[in-house]
Amino acid sequence: MKKLNKKGFTLIELIVVIAILAVLALLLVPQITGYIQASKDSVGAANARSCYSNLLLQKATTDANLTGVKVEDIAGCTWVSDTDPTQGAKWTGNGKTYTYDPTKASQAPGV
Repeated sequence: MKKLNKKGFTLIELIVVIAILAVLALLLVPQITGYIQASKDSVGAANARSCYSNLLLQKATTDANLTGVKVEDIAGCTWVSDTDPTQGAKWTGNGKTYTYDPTKASQAPGV
């Protein structure tokens, strides 16, 4: 009798493995996109906090007539209220507007 030398995988085995990997990918893709959006929201909230600090520094240097103090400009950065700086700042980026309220102890990313 002639012995068969079996090397490699059969077509059925390869199709089964590919199907299992496809199902796993379908389960993971929504999870990964959720993490990406959460990270963008965290960056937006951090930029809103930085925006508020920057605006306070700009106001302090202007009110005290200080010269030579370099204050970086953050694009998309505005006060929540032009008359009351304690209400916080807004930063617009990533197609959303993030606000920072200094009266709240913990800030959650939000619109």
